[in-house]
Amino acid sequence: MVKIYAVRDQYTGYGQPFSCQSDAVAMRDFRIAVANVDNLMHACPKDFDLMRLGEYDSETGIIIPENVPVLVVSGMSVVKEDANA
Repeated sequence: MVKIYAVRDQYTGYGQPFSCQSDAVAMRDFRIAVANVDNLMHACPKDFDLMRLGEYDSETGIIIPENVPVLVVSGMSVVKEDANA
């Protein structure tokens, strides 16, 4: 099963869903987006959160949603981690 994620913008809501193998891979992709100076998330990291929406079973085609979206990592925590690295 792969996991389904979306970036939540506190002003506009959820962006386009995407899938990754795990929270760790999704977090890596989110960190790269926040670090990209050409990305809005870099300019306003406090406005963005990476949320897990559910799982997708590629064998059955069934999507299993989370009861409520789960915060994986916030934009601000990514910035703080990078500053401490």
